[in-house]
Amino acid sequence: MLLFSAGRPDALAPLEPGIRELGDLVLPAAAAISGRVLSSEGRPLAQVLLSSSGQGWDTLGQSATSDAEGRFVLGGIQASRAGVSASALEHQSAFAGPFDLTPGQIHGPIEIRLEPGGRLEGRVVGAQGEPLAGVRIDLLPNGGRIVTTESDAQGRFEAVLQTPGAHRLLARREGYRARDIGEGLLEVEAGTPVELVLEPEAVTEFLVQDALTGAAIERFTLTVQPGRSGYFAAGPAPGSPAPEPGFHAQGRLRTAAGEQDRVRVQAPGYAALQARVVWDAPGQATCTLRLEPAARLSGRIQSAGSGVADVRLILAQSRSQTNLEARTGPEGGFEFAELAPGSYTLEAHASTGVLRRADIRLQAAERRDLGPLELAASGSLRVRLRPPPGQSAAGLGLRLEDSLQSPLASSDGDGLARFEGLPPGPARVRFEGAAQRFAASSWMPVEIEPGRETQLEIDLAPLAACRIEVELVAPKLGGAAVRLSLAAPKELRDEGIPWLVHPSLVDAEGRWVGFAFPAGQASIDAWVDSLPDWNWTGPEVRPSPGGLIQERLELPAAELLLDWQEAQDWPLDLRLELALSALEAPAEAGSAARRELSATLPFDRRTPGALQGSAAELLAPGRLRWSALPPGRWRVGLRLCSASGETLLRSASADLDLPANGNAELSLR
Repeated sequence: MLLFSAGRPDALAPLEPGIRELGDLVLPAAAAISGRVLSSEGRPLAQVLLSSSGQGWDTLGQSATSDAEGRFVLGGIQASRAGVSASALEHQSAFAGPFDLTPGQIHGPIEIRLEPGGRLEGRVVGAQGEPLAGVRIDLLPNGGRIVTTESDAQGRFEAVLQTPGAHRLLARREGYRARDIGEGLLEVEAGTPVELVLEPEAVTEFLVQDALTGAAIERFTLTVQPGRSGYFAAGPAPGSPAPEPGFHAQGRLRTAAGEQDRVRVQAPGYAALQARVVWDAPGQATCTLRLEPAARLSGRIQSAGSGVADVRLILAQSRSQTNLEARTGPEGGFEFAELAPGSYTLEAHASTGVLRRADIRLQAAERRDLGPLELAASGSLRVRLRPPPGQSAAGLGLRLEDSLQSPLASSDGDGLARFEGLPPGPARVRFEGAAQRFAASSWMPVEIEPGRETQLEIDLAPLAACRIEVELVAPKLGGAAVRLSLAAPKELRDEGIPWLVHPSLVDAEGRWVGFAFPAGQASIDAWVDSLPDWNWTGPEVRPSPGGLIQERLELPAAELLLDWQEAQDWPLDLRLELALSALEAPAEAGSAARRELSATLPFDRRTPGALQGSAAELLAPGRLRWSALPPGRWRVGLRLCSASGETLLRSASADLDLPANGNAELSLR
């Protein structure tokens, strides 16, 4: 058997199509482990799954199955030190080793004894005490395999656990609220019955109607995304065809609902609707969704009276950030369907000319034919930048606004920049980079004339920069990398300029220096690399020409001390997953932390020390300190997994106060 695996990027050159000759492949000598698996009473156990776990990132684990006498041989082990894991139905998993191995030799025989698994029995009933069949029961141990079973017609279930100790229990069935005994952990004891009660899921009725007539719409697709998330993770773009709709009598659909939902509904012939729904009492209300009949827009693009085929069309709605595109047919005809009522702008771009038609207002159910639209000769814009004597205006970015394409151009060594193929009409030019070097107006109006080159000359005045020095004080950063930036005033942010000084690293002594040009009131922002969703807004400053600003910035941060008990058969490479959900506003004024934060931290469980690329430190096996966390009251969720994430080892969830410049502690059980 020959295995190919993706490993270090420098191991071999990338594979390309075709045949690649690898030459002679020399197989190194491998070690093996032999042994026998017995029950606790000494009875041989067959069909036991055994696997090796060695040291080294590129070690392929080997597996084998015991025979009728319980004997096994695990071969092909490349590691110099490895152990053996054994698991079987109705028995607890076990680990033997690790053993020092010699290539070309068989270590053993060893003996592994498996204890009988703990048997969990229980019953699932509904709110009225009726037995519930078909409930899926998942039992998640602190380490080892997840055990899954299902309740029978009497609601009874049983499972044999392969891992001793505490288990998290999840019970799920469609139409019922999931039961999670995991905030606290369920201690399993043989023969101790468990009774679970599942409450019916809150079901709310949606009624979909025509917004003009009030008539029920019976063919539609409705998607509900529970929770506070502001956007759907995926879905069709505005104006795209709706998915195949289902039939819903009288326009009614009953579905599960939470306290807050994002709802999207699409129906043939109607503009798609997306809205946030907040329920006072889920399961006891009806939500009426009124869809506006979709509009259609058509026309014909022509040049000198003849239709022009394959012209690129761009249609933009004023209240949408998504542009729709189409191309004309053989005779120059076009049509945009399934449009929401509103105001639109249409642009056409062809080699023979351009067209721009603004302020197209569509009503619900309107069928608007714009008729023949004649392409006009395109215009061009030539911008000359005149810098102060002895300075260069090369490499300055200019963007043309009021065009749906928003073209960008850069000035050459002579300070010249050109825009070609522009639709006639008013436009505005703004600088992308000049504000960092010269004094210039944010917006410069210009009129593009058809078939002509419009010229614009701009005088650039010298601008003296202001030096900004910041001393960062943050005792609980734990060595995390911090970046500071100078946020632009609101009027510049509205124009697409987020920073006067882009984020850059604070040095090892906690000092940061930036240079900014006068542009109004700005603020110093801090960013923590190890938790990029957390930023902190500091004091406001106003840069002055040639001035000096010195600030002492105290960045509040918290530390979380974690401890857990390790098992002998754990892998060396682990990963810690952290999820924070804000229960209250962050404790310190000025914090701009998001309400939902998450991070993943990989580490070697036996190598204490700072973890590269993070603000965490493994103090000892089973104890870790995570610094540079945002202060406040948070719901903290933690999962300790194998590096692949396939095996859950420990987990915990708790509501914690993370004090500014202080510590909080949590145990993973």
